[in-house]
Amino acid sequence: MAKTHFLLEAAITIATKYHAGQKRKWGDPRLDYITHPMAAALIASKYTLTAGATEAMVCHDLIEDTKCTLREIETAAGFFAKVYVIELTNVKISGLSRADQKAADRERL
Repeated sequence: MAKTHFLLEAAITIATKYHAGQKRKWGDPRLDYITHPMAAALIASKYTLTAGATEAMVCHDLIEDTKCTLREIETAAGFFAKVYVIELTNVKISGLSRADQKAADRERL
């Protein structure tokens, strides 16, 4: 159990570091961006006990929105979190609207 808490704390630390200074684009733009992955992690933690799932939700936008690498995510949050982040990372398709991009991402998952 202690390792799980360590990985979650490390995931929060790396996400907070890389999302520093970012604001929400959707919802309330006054909020720091970190509120989004933290809320996603809270929701995920209610529905799954799968290793790495909660940590992945904390880190899920790092690859898309920051210069964080998969190696850094794995080092901080563990192998399973990295694997989930790979699956959750949106594939950018040029020319698609935001709605169409979201639909393509849902279909991929």
